[in-house]
Amino acid sequence: MVCVFMFVACGPESQTPTNGSGNTPVPKDTNSKSDAGATYRAVADAGTTILPDGGIGVCACNINSQCTQACACDPDCRYAVNCAAQQIDLTDAGTTEALNGLAFSANGGWAVGEQNTLLRYQNGVWANAELSADAPGHQLNDIALSDANNGWAVGSLVRGGLSSVVVGTVMQLKNNEWIFHQDSPGWELRAIDLVDANNGWAVGTLGQLAQISDGKVNVSIGGLTSLYGIDVVDMKTGWAVGNNGRIRKLAEGNWSTEESPTEDSLRDVVLTSATEGWAVGENGTILRLSAGKWTSITGVTNRTLHSIAVASNGTIWVVGDHLTVLRCGGSGFEQCCYGAYTSPNLYSVATFG
Repeated sequence: MVCVFMFVACGPESQTPTNGSGNTPVPKDTNSKSDAGATYRAVADAGTTILPDGGIGVCACNINSQCTQACACDPDCRYAVNCAAQQIDLTDAGTTEALNGLAFSANGGWAVGEQNTLLRYQNGVWANAELSADAPGHQLNDIALSDANNGWAVGSLVRGGLSSVVVGTVMQLKNNEWIFHQDSPGWELRAIDLVDANNGWAVGTLGQLAQISDGKVNVSIGGLTSLYGIDVVDMKTGWAVGNNGRIRKLAEGNWSTEESPTEDSLRDVVLTSATEGWAVGENGTILRLSAGKWTSITGVTNRTLHSIAVASNGTIWVVGDHLTVLRCGGSGFEQCCYGAYTSPNLYSVATFG
């Protein structure tokens, strides 16, 4: 499924944007994807709204699965969703597999998920990428792009029979062709960020740190606490977050564990500079990085938040469980969408222009 949210644009902030899957500046639009093959696109351009007067309405589905109140919600009312000035549109994306990672460049994007799922977005259409018939069934968790035809994806592969083991896997998108680059001897990889087409970092289970250097992958163990999100400014500077509030800092090429204001697991991190950024996670956890120090922002939601991105105008987008969509345009976070507990989960958000 492909679902489209349309939002009223927010005011700008003085921030340099990155996205959660890479650090390429990206304007205007926000895309996220969820389980059950759903891909969500949030448009944050001025004047783009379902309401002719640009006002705020509320969408809801009643017990008879009919849309009610001021603006249209999911047209077939498949999910009960309360949204502010937006519309949910469901169309076919060509897969029913869960989608875990999303990345965009100026000329298109990719989504990745279960069972080797690789979807390309180009000219407004999602299409499945072709893989060899004997390719093993990888679970792909995240993707980062240097451009629409070059990037990397990470995940896991189950090996063996009764004594099966889960190992990490790395795939490379090179000149628009996907290559099974490495099934590492380490464990599952959960997130990746790139500096350019041949250099970046990935993180995963048991604190695993995978450095991509000149197109080669080198895996090391950074501790026993799993890491779920990473964003880097360059190969020597960045942050990673993970289980039980774990925060890791990359400074001058060395990783260290930093003090965290939460014990809730953190799912994603995005930077606007080496010392400024945001992280999100379980139980509605939102952390702010300011001048190199992390602090908590409370009272926004209690739902697990999976992904965060910052658009070129400074607007912050967050997605999470049960169609939760948050936005911050400079005056605090607001709930743009809040689905029923039967609604699908959103696992990743990325901005593009």
